[in-house]
Amino acid sequence: MTTTLNPLKRFVNASLFNNTSAIDWLAPVIQLRRPGWQPGLFRCYVTRKQVINQHVLQLSLKPSARWPGFKPGQHIELNTLIDGRQQSRTFTISSPLSLWQKEGEVELTIRCHQDGKFTPHLLSAVSSGDRLYISEAKGNFYPETDRSPLLLVAGGTGITPFASFLEHQVKRDTPVTLLHFAPTSDDHLFSQHFTELSQQHPHFRYLPMSTQEQGYLSRDMLRQNLSENDSDHVMVCGPDGLMKQARKLALAAGIRAENFKTEAFSLALDNLESGAAQAAPAISVSQNGTSQQVQPDKPDTLLNQLESAGVAVRSGCRMGVCHQCSCIKSLALSSTCLQVKPLVQAKSAFKPASPKRKLQSNLVFRNQHEAINSGRFR
Repeated sequence: MTTTLNPLKRFVNASLFNNTSAIDWLAPVIQLRRPGWQPGLFRCYVTRKQVINQHVLQLSLKPSARWPGFKPGQHIELNTLIDGRQQSRTFTISSPLSLWQKEGEVELTIRCHQDGKFTPHLLSAVSSGDRLYISEAKGNFYPETDRSPLLLVAGGTGITPFASFLEHQVKRDTPVTLLHFAPTSDDHLFSQHFTELSQQHPHFRYLPMSTQEQGYLSRDMLRQNLSENDSDHVMVCGPDGLMKQARKLALAAGIRAENFKTEAFSLALDNLESGAAQAAPAISVSQNGTSQQVQPDKPDTLLNQLESAGVAVRSGCRMGVCHQCSCIKSLALSSTCLQVKPLVQAKSAFKPASPKRKLQSNLVFRNQHEAINSGRFR
């Protein structure tokens, strides 16, 4: 019965409201009273704003009672109005579950990009008491339930999911080793907290690595700091280069692929074939029944190209992880056709495309040449 009603419900909503649901049709009216409100989001208030250093900001948020909570290691979509336009980005919750259970608050630890638009706005314009909107928590980047030795490898602000679940993990007497790579000792976020945890729990080892002095992740570094029994399971969060190196070393050491988990904190771009970046074709965009063409003037992600052309596209992490910018695309050798549906979220792997084949994926690739040559879609 449900299978029959769902298509009927979509048909009625599309016919009566020209939208996917009645609440989407009512959204502009609700936004007159609550600017920034969006269907499926939850109101929250900023209770504290702390600038940790010149690159990192921490926000404490108190969500409404309707927000269902989170599992440590999950991320949320943060929404706000910037210059009258709804903007969103995806951030991992960095606070432990105990803070949510006791105070009803969560914390986001955010790296601010000077050339960006969203994070500089948080730094300069958002204050305590301001109202923002968040999504439900998503993701499955948290440890398995067994007590096997666990190796955590973080790069920069990729430490945030580990900060969220480590407090609970070490109480289970699970052997845990944390390697955190950052340029200098001043860039090691939560270092005091991790040091205290390691003093309280002998089975937890905290190893901050300053790349300017000690270099990057290598086989020799692991041999010097780890024993053979320290890493039955490996979790890595950080830049793409760190994740690739960690995977290579882990598999070479005999770690099973299913025991290796990653969470991306940067955009991974595969190398283009020579000359492919210069042959940027026009992009045909179909959205809400209207179509337009976008001609890229430089190699860039499709998401940035569409936004530069004034096309309103929903996005979150901007790295191909959260799938907020998913769309329907048809690939041909001379053009790329996109049916952009900003309010529809879809998660699917990207596979090599033959000419004029329709696929569902997101917009974080440079052009159709890279999409076809990459062999997969992150």
